[in-house]
Amino acid sequence: MVSLVLHGLLLLGAAIYVVETVQAKRKLNFSAAPPAAVQGTRQLEYRVQTAKRTATMSPPPMATRVTTSAAQVKVALPEVALPPAASLSIPNRMGGLAGSPAAFKPVSQALSAPPAGAMSALPAGVTAFGFKLPPSGQVSGLRGVLYYMRSNAKGEAYPETSDRSDYLRRVERLFGETGKLNEGEASAYLRFGQQLVTNVILFPSIPGDTAPKAFGVPQVPGDKQSWVAVYKAKIYAESPKKRYRFLGGGNEVLLVRVDGKLVLDGCYSGIAWSKGEGPTGFRAKGKLAPLWSDARKIGDWVSIGANGSEIEVVLGEGWGGAFGADLCVEEEGVTYAGEQRPLFKIEGYQKALTSIQPVLSRPEAAAALTLEGPTFKMSR
Repeated sequence: MVSLVLHGLLLLGAAIYVVETVQAKRKLNFSAAPPAAVQGTRQLEYRVQTAKRTATMSPPPMATRVTTSAAQVKVALPEVALPPAASLSIPNRMGGLAGSPAAFKPVSQALSAPPAGAMSALPAGVTAFGFKLPPSGQVSGLRGVLYYMRSNAKGEAYPETSDRSDYLRRVERLFGETGKLNEGEASAYLRFGQQLVTNVILFPSIPGDTAPKAFGVPQVPGDKQSWVAVYKAKIYAESPKKRYRFLGGGNEVLLVRVDGKLVLDGCYSGIAWSKGEGPTGFRAKGKLAPLWSDARKIGDWVSIGANGSEIEVVLGEGWGGAFGADLCVEEEGVTYAGEQRPLFKIEGYQKALTSIQPVLSRPEAAAALTLEGPTFKMSR
């Protein structure tokens, strides 16, 4: 009996001890957390949310090219895919607005450097004086810049003149007997450095102010939108051992130089040039019936060297009204039917076919022009 009583007392004491201990621990569970801990948690959540929003608003990271210096690696990672530089769209209508002018540069610099700045939509197709050169510069064709003769180099307007001979004398001073642009004389005019690229010289009768609009020049009010455009390229012939000669007409200015030599003066001859039928005094080797000028003049035979030749084409208009020009080429040893001649074209002209074909389909053009002929290249 004594043993049982002792064991009962021990069990009762143990039970009381356990109950008090559990209750004490439960009270700790309901105690309030320190305010600083809650504030720190909220600040952490805020920083996390801010980081998420910042990451969402930030541009995606630039792709990096992975390289290795290990000599035994046989796997080559591809380059990052970029849009093609020459993916240019050429509209099918004339139109467009002037853009902001680029830096004024001598033509020698403007033709060798990619354009700076952007320009609005250009007039289209064969009457567009070309399309804008992309930033990469990887486009085949004649690259041209414009000399706007109604403004000086600072963009200040020259007064409009009704004297046609004034424009003719200025063109003669610009190009002289060699057809080479006199940079000193040209410095009197606004030189627009935005380059345009064209693969053919084919301008049916179009308004004389189309060129300033195409190059983005802010025009001076008036009908006499005097200008000259200078195009250059290095070309290679399909048959380097053959000779070629250029022919065509411009209303009012068309000059062609190859490797620094004047080979064609196809300027409008029905006006009072002081040196005869053109500003340079060049004598044509023959004439064909007029197309968009008063005659299509035939130039000298030239060789396009195996290492390529520099070609320069000058166009111009200074009396208002309509401007027109065409440039064709003959290949030595080839017989041509009637007065139809191959249009001078540079590789890549196919992208303008939708604009060229309607012009070639006109009755007057179909009898004078064809695409069947040599296509000049820009590289070997």
